[in-house]
Amino acid sequence: MIGDEEKLGKPVGSDEINEKNTYPKLLGLEGAIHKRDEYVEKAKESLGKANASTTYLDALTEYIMERDH
Repeated sequence: MIGDEEKLGKPVGSDEINEKNTYPKLLGLEGAIHKRDEYVEKAKESLGKANASTTYLDALTEYIMERDH
């Protein structure tokens, strides 16, 4: 369990208590981080192929990658 209740908006560990399937539960924390990185890279590659202004989407992708858990 990582993060804090104020940032999450719910008690830390509540997904586990409520038996919710989450990436960390299914893949482990390191696996979830690896999957996140994989999806971020795919998103960046797709944005690079787009023939449009992607400044906002690039910034959003970086935010998701770097935000607090």
